[in-house]
Amino acid sequence: MKAAVVFDLAEGPVWADFIDPQPAPGQTLIDVRAAAISHVVKARASGRHYSFDGNLPFVPGIDGVGTTPQGQRVYFAFPTAPFGSMAQRAPVALQNCLPLPDALDDIQGGGDGQPRYVRVGIAGDTRPASGRRNGAD
Repeated sequence: MKAAVVFDLAEGPVWADFIDPQPAPGQTLIDVRAAAISHVVKARASGRHYSFDGNLPFVPGIDGVGTTPQGQRVYFAFPTAPFGSMAQRAPVALQNCLPLPDALDDIQGGGDGQPRYVRVGIAGDTRPASGRRNGAD
């Protein structure tokens, strides 16, 4: 497959062939339609982010929008290394995929995805046990 691949941290990503990902149990293979280029992605691609593990080559990108093999359009986050979202395909844990409503296009879904992912996907229900939010409702 084609991907933005980091072979050398001094050179940054280049459009190149990369190994085809194979999803592990509990993962799905996303056909990537849009990938975010955030400050975190740029820092990882240059090796300056604390989450970079030092292994080369790799595909940068931590989230994006794509489709599952079943045709479901999703926002996805945290593809399995060495794969990233700046590729044609990315292996992603099922729990890191959130369905997107048809009303949102891919760009809107990617922009909306990260805040929604944090709010729903990771944090879950953040209301106090009483069900009140800041005592307001």
